[in-house]
Amino acid sequence: MARDISIDILRCIALIGIVVIHCEPESLWLRQIRNFDVPLMVFLSGVSYTLSIKDENTLIDGGYLKYVIKRFKRLILPTWIFLGIYSILFTIVTHKWIDYQFVLRNAFFYTGWYVWIIRVFFVISICAPLIYPLVRKMSLSKICVVATVTLIVYEEISQVTDSYLYYLIILNIPYILFFVLGSVMWRVHYKYVMLLLAVSVFLYTALAVTLFSIEGRVVQTSVYKYPPRLYYTSYAMMCILLLWVVRHRICDVLRFCGLKDFFKYIGSHTIWIYFWHIPILDFATKLNISFAQRFFLVFGMALMITIFQNIIVDKIVQRLNNKDMVNDLKILFKG
Repeated sequence: MARDISIDILRCIALIGIVVIHCEPESLWLRQIRNFDVPLMVFLSGVSYTLSIKDENTLIDGGYLKYVIKRFKRLILPTWIFLGIYSILFTIVTHKWIDYQFVLRNAFFYTGWYVWIIRVFFVISICAPLIYPLVRKMSLSKICVVATVTLIVYEEISQVTDSYLYYLIILNIPYILFFVLGSVMWRVHYKYVMLLLAVSVFLYTALAVTLFSIEGRVVQTSVYKYPPRLYYTSYAMMCILLLWVVRHRICDVLRFCGLKDFFKYIGSHTIWIYFWHIPILDFATKLNISFAQRFFLVFGMALMITIFQNIIVDKIVQRLNNKDMVNDLKILFKG
């Protein structure tokens, strides 16, 4: 199946949402609206996995090990490289050594700091070759039943939050379901997508009304994000399915505005834009500026550094004859 540019566009939208909340907007509505960003990223990884998979079974002839190594290079190694750069920048700016425990916790992803999202992507990516062959043989109705039972059970076990088991498994279960949803979207008929959208709207509305009657105020879904509970996941699914349905119209609007290639570029280089926004955000939070100024400063600078980084990598690889080294450099520094 040919590459669908709408995937990059949606990935860009998700990244914008992530940076928006990190820049701490004053508007509660803005905080709520973007509460689908990480699930959307995971959903799109499921869509992309379906497009990129070539083998009937990646577990044959060492294929799974090669796949895991490739994902390790694409996700874990860039994170370690960034942590090294961040530690150096921290020492230069503050004239203090960075806490080694902080570095170790983040290097092993035993953390709720910014790199937690990489842990989610890596765990899901190494599970993908195990899950996809099963999902591919299941009907949509069976997938929905399994997902529903999983979410019901998850509501109980998600209370265990004080161990590495929480970070490694429990926190990732709802995100695995978003991945599964993405992996089957290409074979789901439009009317079933609309049915799922209607169900997610109903669930979110019912839970929102129930919580409002209990709390006496509108409860943001982010309250139920760590770990992801049904209130959070139903809202995220509602937004994801809506964006999926209108994705080509979004592309048409961006094309009309001359922004299609801009959004596509961002969507193709999300990991390093995400990494670079972290130290810039540390700097921006110390400035007495508005949310809008902080967002455009952080996102703009992160994008410019990423563009400059890509230019340098391209110039380096042009001088290399070793194909494996060229591929590794591109994986590490271009995503």
